[in-house]
Amino acid sequence: MEEIRGAQVRGTAWGFWKSTDGGVSRTNFSVTPGGGRQDFYVPAVNPHDANHLLMSGHENNLIVESRDGGRTWSSVPIDDGMNQGTGTGSLFFINTGDIATTAKTWLWSAQSANGVIGTWRTSNGGLSWVRVDTNEHPHGQMQIYQPDTSGVVYMAGVQGVLRSTDFGQSWTHVGDPINQSAVFGTPNKIYGAYSWACRLCKLDPALQVAPVPGTSRWVRQPAPPGMSIGPAKAAVVFDGTRYIIITANWHAGLWRYVE
Repeated sequence: MEEIRGAQVRGTAWGFWKSTDGGVSRTNFSVTPGGGRQDFYVPAVNPHDANHLLMSGHENNLIVESRDGGRTWSSVPIDDGMNQGTGTGSLFFINTGDIATTAKTWLWSAQSANGVIGTWRTSNGGLSWVRVDTNEHPHGQMQIYQPDTSGVVYMAGVQGVLRSTDFGQSWTHVGDPINQSAVFGTPNKIYGAYSWACRLCKLDPALQVAPVPGTSRWVRQPAPPGMSIGPAKAAVVFDGTRYIIITANWHAGLWRYVE
C-alpha cells in the first residue's frame, strides 16, 4: 500500500518524489510538462482519491495534474488573467461532498500582486476559470481551511482571513485586515497566522483567533518567545480529549499548541 505521496522541493531539476514505504526510500518521477523546470510547490491531494494530485509550478505559470499518484503528469489550462511575471499560485481541491464534482473543483490564489491577479476557481477541472476575489497570498505557501462539506471555506491572504459559504464562489472578509498566510481550525476556534518564505527573516506571526464560525470576535494573540516567524503549514489532531495543533514555521521550527 502506498503510504506517502511524495512532495516536490524547490530546485531546477528535482521533480516529484514519492515513497511507498513510509518515507524510508523515495522514487523520482519527472513532471513532463515542466520540461527543464522541475521545481513545483507541494501537491494538493484529492480528498476522495489519493492518486489524484495537482501542483503549481514554482514561479512559473504552470499547473499540472496527475491521476496515477504522480507517475505521469499533464498540464492544466489556465486563464490569461492568472499569468504572473514571478510568483507561485497556491492550489487546492474544494471538497463538495461529491466524488465527481470534487475532482473538478479547485481554488487557485496568486502570489501577492496588489490584487491585480487575485483568486480563481474552476468547477470543470481547469477547462474554464472564474476570478472570485482579489485576495492573494504572501510570498511562499498558503493554507486554506475547509472544516466540512457544508460549503464553508476559510482562506488566508494579504487581506487577512476570508470566509465563503458556497464552496469558494464568493468571499467575505473576517478577522483583522492584516497579512495572513495560513488559516486552520478546530470545531471550537478558527486561527490565522502570517509567514513569508524568507530564510532568516524575523516577522510578526500576526496570530489571531476567533470562536467558530469565525464571523466575529477575532482577537490578536501575542507570539510566544522564540516564534520569530509564523507557520508555513499547520496540522490539527484530536487525542480523544483535546485538539492539538502542530505548526511548521519556516526557519523557526515546529510548534505545538493544545486547545
